[in-house]
Amino acid sequence: MSIQNRLLLVYALIFSIVYFLSSLVVYILPRNQLLAQIDGDLYSLASELVTGNIEVGAGGIIRMPLPTDLATLKTASTFLIIVNRQGTIVVQSSNLSGFNDLLDPESLGTQEVYRLVPHEDTLLRVLTVPVFDNQQQLIGHIQVARLLDNFEIFNRVLSRALLISLGAAIASLIVLARLTSSV
Repeated sequence: MSIQNRLLLVYALIFSIVYFLSSLVVYILPRNQLLAQIDGDLYSLASELVTGNIEVGAGGIIRMPLPTDLATLKTASTFLIIVNRQGTIVVQSSNLSGFNDLLDPESLGTQEVYRLVPHEDTLLRVLTVPVFDNQQQLIGHIQVARLLDNFEIFNRVLSRALLISLGAAIASLIVLARLTSSV
């Protein structure tokens, strides 16, 4: 193997490593920042509900003051469901009319859980927060969610851009290899 081919191989290896690492940074960093921002919004929405005076009435009825803007949630991308201990929906935002399922049925535990949950052809970021009474007994859960259609579009566009630039990089290496082999 000639020195020229060895240098080309070293160049290709270094280029591949740098390209791979920079692609990871370009893809993962914005993705994580977007999810962190969405998680913060969901957390502030859920904390507004949890900080109120929560009571359990006869028959397990949950009494919780709802701010008027949270009860209606007329935005198309944010959803709210409050369920009792048995998993029955007690309150849901008006933009979920006709939807009678939990946003994330697998997260009904005693810890706060953030999850990406697919529903039909969309993706939701769901925060499930357990609700406790004054005696620290679990009385239900609050689930708030955000529609991630724009997030998914961003991921697809970024993935395609990275693949196109990878193709261009490979093509430039092939051209370089052909040019140096003919010299």
